[in-house]
Amino acid sequence: MPLSRRLLTLLLLVTGLSCVAAAATPASPISHTAPLAASDAQLTADYWIQRAGNAQTLRMTTAQIAGFNARLLRDDGSMHDLSQLAEVLPAAEVRARIETLSAMPTRALYDSEGHSIDASRLATLRHALALDALPAQVTPRFALVVQRAALRTFPTAQRVFSTTDDHDIDRFQESALYPSTPVAVLHTSADGAWHFVLAANYAAWIAADRLAVGTREEVLDYAQRRPRLVVTGARVQSAYTPEVPAISALALDMGTSVPLLGDWPPQQPVNRQLPQAAHVVQLPLRNSDGRLQLAPALIPRGADVRVGPLPATHAALLQQAFKFLGERYGWGNDYDARDCSGFVLDVYRSLGIALPRNTGDQARSPALLGVPFQAQAALPQRLQQLARLQVGDLIYIPGHVMLVIGHERDAPWVIHDVAGASYRDAAGNVQRALERCVGDAAAALARQRRHTVRRPHHPHPTHRTDWLSMKITGFRLGMLRVPLKTPFKTAVRTVQAIEDVVVLLQTDSGHIGYGAAPATAPITGDTHGSIIAAIQHCIGPTLIGQDVADLNRLCALVQHALERNTSAKAAVEIALYDLWAQALGIPLYRALGGGTPRITTDITISVDSIDVMVAQAQSALTRGYRSLKIKVGKDSGSDLERITAIHAAVAGRASLRLDANQAGRPNRRCAPCARWNTPAS
Repeated sequence: MPLSRRLLTLLLLVTGLSCVAAAATPASPISHTAPLAASDAQLTADYWIQRAGNAQTLRMTTAQIAGFNARLLRDDGSMHDLSQLAEVLPAAEVRARIETLSAMPTRALYDSEGHSIDASRLATLRHALALDALPAQVTPRFALVVQRAALRTFPTAQRVFSTTDDHDIDRFQESALYPSTPVAVLHTSADGAWHFVLAANYAAWIAADRLAVGTREEVLDYAQRRPRLVVTGARVQSAYTPEVPAISALALDMGTSVPLLGDWPPQQPVNRQLPQAAHVVQLPLRNSDGRLQLAPALIPRGADVRVGPLPATHAALLQQAFKFLGERYGWGNDYDARDCSGFVLDVYRSLGIALPRNTGDQARSPALLGVPFQAQAALPQRLQQLARLQVGDLIYIPGHVMLVIGHERDAPWVIHDVAGASYRDAAGNVQRALERCVGDAAAALARQRRHTVRRPHHPHPTHRTDWLSMKITGFRLGMLRVPLKTPFKTAVRTVQAIEDVVVLLQTDSGHIGYGAAPATAPITGDTHGSIIAAIQHCIGPTLIGQDVADLNRLCALVQHALERNTSAKAAVEIALYDLWAQALGIPLYRALGGGTPRITTDITISVDSIDVMVAQAQSALTRGYRSLKIKVGKDSGSDLERITAIHAAVAGRASLRLDANQAGRPNRRCAPCARWNTPAS
């Protein structure tokens, strides 16, 4: 295995925080019936460093880390390269980001007083998004975070909870950003108190007073400036500075980096204090009008900091992880603390290695190779997989991540950040432990039928991660009719409504795969009746009992079930792909190789009178469409007149696509097109 891959195999397989968990055969004096216990020695990094072997060996060079980080930004859809952000973004793209994050809750939520978040309060939240205030084109502004700030689902500090009696997990808390973090500001709330921002690994709402807005060049230059002082402690503070309260005793969490002013004259005071015993750094300030101001500040040399990231060694990784031992769990990095994925993220940032923010994004990242724990594997095989775990491996189970710290008597141990844990005692009864638990992890993982170990990799589009076993147990068929706002007219038919045959594939896991296909008899020869009959009697029965994992074989079964009937086959294959992606635990577009934040599509201009078609084309332009698909094929002469009129109305502002729907000969249809071959601006 190449060094770069091997390094991150060891360093980028994550687990969690503030808990040390033991293996199936823990060391004395720990007994198997006391799974949440560890010796004092086992609660130290040195204990595991001594057992790691070659713990001081450099596992990854600075250049290899830079290459990995660049690949992560390029290939991982949850990451955002702010330096490549477009100068102008369509309102639809920004709106989609906001609505994806700030979707109205569908489950019951309660405030800290136990009162339900009712419809009127939800309406207030919706109004606060100010979506109608989005301009047609959004020009991102750039800013630096000046103080640790919460990232919120909605533009509000209101804490909400799933129950009336447990107030630890605020369901509107997404994450937190640390001072000096660059962001792009895409939108502002109705009251102006919140900004919707794009950070390198997240997009959410942040309080406006935690940001200082500068120019794009100022912000990005600050973020890239070298050398940088990196916080390697769990948290450090800048020097107390009554002259500048905004940067006085400012808390800086692990992994935070700030520009180092190495050429600062040693006899020149910083805020009335000589700098000989401190590092002089540059911190962002927010002035009275919210603009960015950069100011010198001092960080004591006695603080746990260093110039540049720590070396990527097992020893450094273990030392960093244990610096958080005992910190309270904080969902979404609440309580000035961390959750499981936030813990992992901060530890690796101190080594210069970037990761996605959330557990699911980390587990699915195309920059990391996944080694799935096969659900159907026998217990001895699962125990074998556990024995191969290495220091730094990241273990992902649904909703959680753990960091492997070593082995004790052939069993793996992990450190992870949890709000609580459950385990079975010697009698088989489930016991609940609160946060800061310590104990037997390997036995639980051996029983766990779904987890994934992650390491750097460029995966094949069909790479399996975090696989969930599914077998098809049945299917259902139905009809879906959706009236169209305007008739859809082509050379061969006029459609007043979409009428699809819908397929539901059922599985033993309770998951359902959905597929659908229209009956377009003039084109495919398929009718609603023929589609239903083909699935009911030929295709559906062949899939019963089949494992969703065997996607290629299932698609072959569909194709060979009967001749023709392409619409029926398409509907079933769509449902199969839906199930396959659900089994992987990722959206289908990610399973097929990923996507881009922006997708260009066209809008169809149906066959009609010239005036109506021109009006439809102009209306499409005002709605942001830049590609128009013009239906033709009724009559060559009339088609030329329609196209000429539409071209004159939109030339230079949209591209035109002509669709004859199998009407006419290609040479008659294509010859006149050259005269309109004008690119859209």
